[in-house]
Amino acid sequence: MIGSKTKALWLGAAMILCVSLLAPAMAQAYCVYNDTNVKLQVCGELCSGCLSAIVDPGGHACCPGDDRGCRGTTLISFSITYPDDTGCGGWSSHHKVDAHGWVSIRGSVHATWRQCLDDPAKAGENLTVTVYHSDGSIAWQGPAPRHSAGCMK
Repeated sequence: MIGSKTKALWLGAAMILCVSLLAPAMAQAYCVYNDTNVKLQVCGELCSGCLSAIVDPGGHACCPGDDRGCRGTTLISFSITYPDDTGCGGWSSHHKVDAHGWVSIRGSVHATWRQCLDDPAKAGENLTVTVYHSDGSIAWQGPAPRHSAGCMK
């Protein structure tokens, strides 16, 4: 006959196994890297609860996988943020980033805020976007496509 301590251990192990099988899958996330000379406001899918961050030049922002909108297959939109925190333009990643993938935004912006407002397409003409799969392979790469909204909540 099995002792009460052994029964308790088996019961505990069975409960842990059941909980681990029923637990949600590992959190999935993505990151956006700002390899430009300007601050960018980056957003995922334009939804409440999705990635929304101001990213300094050379910096990055990641969306934690337990947040709604951070679970991969997300379109990234971004706009230029000038020193007085005014924004301009709107561009997108064109291709959705997968879970555990990342997006790199590269290039230089030399337009002033007023020039950007007058001609946002020209202000962002040197920006390129590369969307990476989680294994590091390139999903899409090209000029940053204009997006009418930029980051809006």
